[in-house]
Formats: sequence, C-alpha cells, structure tokens
Amino acid sequence: MRLSLSFAVALTSLGTAILADSIAFGWYQGYGVDLGRIMWIEGQDPCDLSKQAHAVDCYNHGGLNVCDMTDNPCGHKFTLNNGKGYKVLNCGTADFSLHYFNSGTKISKAQYAPWDSLCGDSSGNHQVHKQWQFQCDKPGC
Repeated sequence: MRLSLSFAVALTSLGTAILADSIAFGWYQGYGVDLGRIMWIEGQDPCDLSKQAHAVDCYNHGGLNVCDMTDNPCGHKFTLNNGKGYKVLNCGTADFSLHYFNSGTKISKAQYAPWDSLCGDSSGNHQVHKQWQFQCDKPGC
C-alpha cells in the first residue's frame, strides 16, 4: 500500500509539472523583415495573433504582446491574455529571466528553446520564431 501511495503522489506531482504553463518569447517576420518581438502562453497559436499585429512599442494585441525589434524588451510590461503582467530582466546575461511586473518576483530563468513556424505560409512570407521559454512552477502563473 505504501508503494502505491508513493507512486500516486509521484504521478500527481508529475501531472502538475506537465500542466504548468510555459511562456514563449521570440519574434515574427513579414516578407523577410523582422517586425516585432512577441510573448505568448505556450499552446496558443502565435501565428494567428501576429498576423494582426503592428510593430510599435511594446503593447498588448489580442493576447499577444509585441515590441518593436529596435526596442530593448527588458523591463517592459507584457500583459498576456491570462490578465497577468510580466517583464523580462537581465537581457543579454546568463540570468535572463521572467518576472511578475508589479511585484518583481522572479518566475523562471530563460531556457533556450528555438522553434520556427512558417504559419501555414509555404512562401515564407509570414514566420514566427520562438527563441526562449520560461517554465512556470505552477499552472496559471
């Protein structure tokens, strides 16, 4: 009985880790031009959202956050469609990390996790590139 209880607790812990949100950070391109930095909750489709975005200073656009490529994203507020505000800090260092915007509490150190998508456009005219991933320690971070 003790072994099966331990196994059940281990599975529950594993399930929690699997259900925790990851937040992705990267950029999108249109017709070969880098248009903006983006942040989104993993599992959402950044392609659909970025096709509607305009490259200006950091702002929220339908759950996708966009920063102009020339703007340093460190310290800017990103409000994701879960309603929470985040910021990235320590850009360009080994401690590049995601924090809650208001409290400054660190959520996660960045993990290099490249991923590219042609967004269903075989001509390559619209692409999304994920460069970093932040793993939350609990669902709904």
